[in-house]
Amino acid sequence: MAPSGNTSADKENNEHSSESATRTPRTAWNVNCDKMLLECLEREKADGRMTSNGSFHEDAWKAAEKALSGTQLHSGGARKTSDSCKTRYTALKKSYVQVKTLRNASGFGWNHEKQLVTASDEVWDGFLEVSSLSTGLVNDEQA
Repeated sequence: MAPSGNTSADKENNEHSSESATRTPRTAWNVNCDKMLLECLEREKADGRMTSNGSFHEDAWKAAEKALSGTQLHSGGARKTSDSCKTRYTALKKSYVQVKTLRNASGFGWNHEKQLVTASDEVWDGFLEVSSLSTGLVNDEQA
């Protein structure tokens, strides 16, 4: 008959699996979710749920959470909450500023069809050498 009880390896594996089981999954976003978030926030702004300093009222974030309810079934990850909507909106604003800065920089253009910033390899190489702005903007697969 095999001995009963857990070995130290079994105990370690169980501890790791219970740790990963208790971790909160991250929220996953895709283009459709981003679009839904921005459209919802546009409606909330039009309905007056934005402060004078450009922040949204808590009711606006709750509306965004409601609008995105169930999207995790398609995008994966955790359910979108008002806090995750705020975090995503902040990230989208940061990306927008980066792209706008690039579009206005000498040597850069815009591909309307693909919706991305364009430049010659020489311009990109010079930019990547000197700019901290490049983090997260360059898709190595397209370069």
